[in-house]
Amino acid sequence: MMLESLALLALDPAAIAYNFANGWGPIALIALAVSFITTALSFMFSDVLNSPELKAWAKNELNEALISGFLVISLLTLLTISSSLIQGMTGSNDHFALGREYLEFMHTRLRTLYYSMLWKDFYIGIISSMGMSVPVPEPGILNIGMQLQPLLGLMQINNALTLLLDSVAVMEVSIVAQQAILDFVRDYALLVFLPIGLTLRAFVLTRKVGSTLIAVAVAMALVYPLALYLNLQIIENTSMAPHQVNPYFYNESYKKGSVLTDTQKGVFGGLNLELSQSDSILKPSDSCPDGTSPVSTSDSIAGLRSCFVKQVVEYDPYNKNSGVNCDPSFYSCKLAAAYSNAKMFMKNIYVKSVTFFKTMYTFISNFMFFSPADYANMAYASLMTDLDPVMQLMVAAVLLPFLDIIIVVTFFRSISLTLGGEAQLFGMQKYV
Repeated sequence: MMLESLALLALDPAAIAYNFANGWGPIALIALAVSFITTALSFMFSDVLNSPELKAWAKNELNEALISGFLVISLLTLLTISSSLIQGMTGSNDHFALGREYLEFMHTRLRTLYYSMLWKDFYIGIISSMGMSVPVPEPGILNIGMQLQPLLGLMQINNALTLLLDSVAVMEVSIVAQQAILDFVRDYALLVFLPIGLTLRAFVLTRKVGSTLIAVAVAMALVYPLALYLNLQIIENTSMAPHQVNPYFYNESYKKGSVLTDTQKGVFGGLNLELSQSDSILKPSDSCPDGTSPVSTSDSIAGLRSCFVKQVVEYDPYNKNSGVNCDPSFYSCKLAAAYSNAKMFMKNIYVKSVTFFKTMYTFISNFMFFSPADYANMAYASLMTDLDPVMQLMVAAVLLPFLDIIIVVTFFRSISLTLGGEAQLFGMQKYV
């Protein structure tokens, strides 16, 4: 029953018509006719010259021509059978449809994954760069401000996604290159290499080269598409469980609900304690030793300058009281008050800045739909969700082509050695 089915497939008129309609069949028959014509001329000259050696050589050429004819018939039979089988499997009698199915499958997977990762990289990049530049109110004259970016840490995940995007782009280039090779093989392997090989095999000096070209055509036209289809079976039958996010990276305490989460309270707790203890330490004295109230820093400096002018420029030895109090103890108190006021001014900057930062951080955290920890967890889960498919596709797009090369070169060597051709092709025999 199996032999009858194969015979019916081999005699399928549609498959035979397709294999001859694409151009390689008639050209191969012309090359085969050249081989038989060369053999016939050899027999004719051997009879004319009555040369037993030439006749023996002509018989050998006839055997080689018969081998070439057997190759053409065998190749046509194989292509017809494979075309008939693929006709029932895919609806197309093109035996390259199996290889193209794998490449289209990979192209679709990579393109979908690339677009998905591109948008994730885009949104995580926007979220990680969210922030606002806020001037500190107290030292506004000094042009001091701060940049608030609560989710800046997500930039690391964004960088990892960028690396994965580059890897997917490289894999896409690999698939496109394999598609180009498959198209080249479909258009030129049987149409160019096979006829040239049959023609060169008709002559003694070029027989080895012709056999090598025939082996290249057969290996590329028959074996390479099937090797690609083998890749498809490997990918479809290899499934990886989806990645489960580690519970360690998710904490219920990070959810919204309070003005400040526990983590934020822990960050600002030390600052609150320090600020509550600092008011009494840096508070300036209420009065100087002489009972006068301490004045501002500018008044103290102005008083010292006035005292210096009175003492040096307007010094009156007969009237020591020039209207300016130049008692050093008095102005030492004033200087202490000025120093205390300056210190209090800087402390106010510190207090106002931290208080303002806490207020803005709380506002931003509650304004967002999720807390910063939730965004970090979602970004991590997004990264790990894409990591497994990228690793799986990397095996298919980078490692499986080497397996295809090994399979094709192995068949090439076997066919070439059988036909008496060259077994070394670009030095690949060293690795196969």
